[in-house]
Amino acid sequence: TYVSLDNTIKSKDVVSDKVSEVSSVSEETSASSEEISASSEEMLANSEEVSRYALELNKVAVKLNDEVNKFKL
Repeated sequence: TYVSLDNTIKSKDVVSDKVSEVSSVSEETSASSEEISASSEEMLANSEEVSRYALELNKVAVKLNDEVNKFKL
């Protein structure tokens, strides 16, 4: 019975260690997911800003083209 009890305790320790490892990996995965989400949001905001600048640049280009056309003979 001592051997059986000792084996049970060792098994419990192994299971406990594995549960701790799984928990640690889960926390790391969660942190990584949060970082990816934040990066995605930042990229979206940057893309929207670039889009706004592109629209403004297009408006300026159209105005410039209109002004240049005034000088054509």
